[in-house]
Amino acid sequence: MKIEFVEFYKYDGKRFNKSTRKILGTVHVYLIEEELDIRGINAIDTGKGIFFFFPHFYAIDEDTKEIVKYPYMRFVNDNKHKALMDFLHQEVKPIIRERLLVKSE
Repeated sequence: MKIEFVEFYKYDGKRFNKSTRKILGTVHVYLIEEELDIRGINAIDTGKGIFFFFPHFYAIDEDTKEIVKYPYMRFVNDNKHKALMDFLHQEVKPIIRERLLVKSE
């Protein structure tokens, strides 16, 4: 899967409530062969490293009545999801570290 890094948008806001995780910003990538433009991939610093997660929303599962997290987008093919996550960790993480001088990891 061919992926192009477009931009990292720094977040200058506050921390998550009751957490040491710090929002660093969001990532914008373009999946060339799929012609898919993905924006809003969150980058956070937990103090142990930079992690990425996709935008999501919470809802209540009607069967279990428990709160569940639903992503706004998901690859049906798990290999494509893994390829994107590998790209974020191998190619984008160093860019974020360089731009923000993140010391963890």
